Amino acid sequence: MIDNDIDWFANWDGATNMWDRGAEPVNTHIAFLGGRMAGDRYIAPKTGLVSGGIGGIGGYDSETNTARFMLYHCSGPNVNIEEPVQVTIENIGRISNSKVKLRTYVIDDGNANFWPLWWADQTARGLTDADYGWSKYSNHPMDVLQKPEDRQFFMDNLERYKQAAELKYTETEIEVEGGKITLTPALRSNGVVFYEIF
Repeated sequence: MIDNDIDWFANWDGATNMWDRGAEPVNTHIAFLGGRMAGDRYIAPKTGLVSGGIGGIGGYDSETNTARFMLYHCSGPNVNIEEPVQVTIENIGRISNSKVKLRTYVIDDGNANFWPLWWADQTARGLTDADYGWSKYSNHPMDVLQKPEDRQFFMDNLERYKQAAELKYTETEIEVEGGKITLTPALRSNGVVFYEIF
């Protein structure tokens, strides 16, 4: 989207707010974090996409002196691996302090994602394809579960799913050495790490 000057897109449930009664799916978190980069000056990576579907984008907001980076690991379905990544950010010359603050958001199967919890629950309940109207992969199971008792089961556990889906961040300080900082996240399969540096 960035490379082709596309400003906005919406998927079906995103455009219709289907998650209003449920837990936010990961795609809304990605859209929210990506939206924080709107208006940033694009920072093109030197190496681009590397092996294993790992890549990223960056942006810089000169008004707030904030750099943002979104790193991703597109490994495909049914892949469960973790890849160590090293990202060096150079030319941090406009930051006068010897330290910068680093805010980190993580979205993967263990963070900001209710789906693994729901998947375990629906498997334990014995739900099959026949229990769903059109797809058991819908971001909002409430709209596709056929039986009232199954919809109620989902609603009875809704607070658990909302807690699992909550988008959180950690904030730390890191040293700037020679105008550079190096970040070393471990990217899980189909996961995203989003950084704000200020």
